[in-house]
Amino acid sequence: MFAPKGLTSRWTLLIAGDVVLAIVAAYFGRLMAVPANIHFPAPNTFAFAVGVIALLWLISFYLCDLYRLDGPRSNLATLASMLIALACMVLLVSASALTFPVLNLGRRFYLANLSAAIVLVSGWRLMTANVIGKWQSVGVLVLGNEAHHELIGTEIDRRQHIGYKLLADERESAIAMIAAAARPGRPMLSLAPAMGGGVTFAARDDVKVLVIGLEGRYLPIAPRELLRWRLHGTEVVSVLTFYERLAGKLPLAFVDELSLVFSPTLLHSNWRLKVKRMSDIAAALIIGLVTLPIAILTALAVKLTSRGPILYSQLRVGMHGGTFAVRKFRSMRIDAETATGGAVWAVRGDSRVTRIGRFIRRFRIDELPQLINVLTGDMSLIGPRPERPEIASRLALHNHLYDHRHCMRPGITGWAQVCYPYGASIADSMEKLAYDLYYVRNWSLTLDLQVLLQTFKVVLLGRGGR
Repeated sequence: MFAPKGLTSRWTLLIAGDVVLAIVAAYFGRLMAVPANIHFPAPNTFAFAVGVIALLWLISFYLCDLYRLDGPRSNLATLASMLIALACMVLLVSASALTFPVLNLGRRFYLANLSAAIVLVSGWRLMTANVIGKWQSVGVLVLGNEAHHELIGTEIDRRQHIGYKLLADERESAIAMIAAAARPGRPMLSLAPAMGGGVTFAARDDVKVLVIGLEGRYLPIAPRELLRWRLHGTEVVSVLTFYERLAGKLPLAFVDELSLVFSPTLLHSNWRLKVKRMSDIAAALIIGLVTLPIAILTALAVKLTSRGPILYSQLRVGMHGGTFAVRKFRSMRIDAETATGGAVWAVRGDSRVTRIGRFIRRFRIDELPQLINVLTGDMSLIGPRPERPEIASRLALHNHLYDHRHCMRPGITGWAQVCYPYGASIADSMEKLAYDLYYVRNWSLTLDLQVLLQTFKVVLLGRGGR
């Protein structure tokens, strides 16, 4: 994923800096090329070329995971990614020059441009990682039980590069007081006596976010105290909301139906659902036309390389628990189900997969016929992936929230698919459920766009297919 929810400002800062420095490097290249008497196009035309070059830099950085903020990146890894992005940029410029002749600006220009860009942007990235990140340190105080502290603390430790800092010096006293006082008959607690006053404590500069853990029906702090914190400028959020922001998924151990009932984002308005449906139809038609030659070649390859039909139809669970037939290019032998005795997950190096099937599965070409399912309304372009009824019923026994992922149309791709590798076990499916429920709870057209762009990279680089 691009960045944990709530950290789009840092992501925007990176993009803005990359664009500005790419433009500066382009004009530096022009200055270096002038002594060679190269005839540059008019200023407006050159400005268009600079815009294209900046866009190609952004695409190169994106393909090289330089906009991922969900994991730490060392200085050496940053420099290595920049060098790979440079090679990617050379390929993109060479290919784009065939469509935009204005990009034919000469070897001297590009030598100076690429050299300046890689130096400037590398320095910028190292500065944002090592300097700006420290300036943006945000103190987080968790008021809840040990499980809440462990959940949030582990996630903050895993993502220290984001800038959150868990304030643990008050942890023991707060937990001890809550544990002693939080009993039936005393649902509302005030931390003012233990902390020296709510407003005084909230006024501390290092407390920016107050994370509240609910213990059943009981709050660890009185509502009036929470209001005083809010009015004093401290952000007050629940454990569930803050964990979502950090991880991009729901903590299944802390989620129940009640927390979903009161989710303000769970109710999707009719107009947004209609826009999503219209977008699905338009995108399916466009993608279908663009990939039609690939689909024809795939159909011929499947037919000529293995015995059996070109398309494979399989029953899947759809919206609201109904079933439908999903269509795919056949990538396995016709006796694949017989060989395993029924529905099973595919595994790495699966012997049931044909030679051509291994290739089309890696680059997700076998999924193209599902565009028909999108047009007929059985599927969406983006949503929780549909599972087979036999497997879905088995997974529902492991977590009672599993069926809630069926409140939306299943998708050809989804948030879980771009955030988590292919799963072939109950544990993997539960991890994907955490991402699917996040998508259901936080769905928006912007989130769909993130999934679509990330899917493009997954398909282009052939990641995760089995």
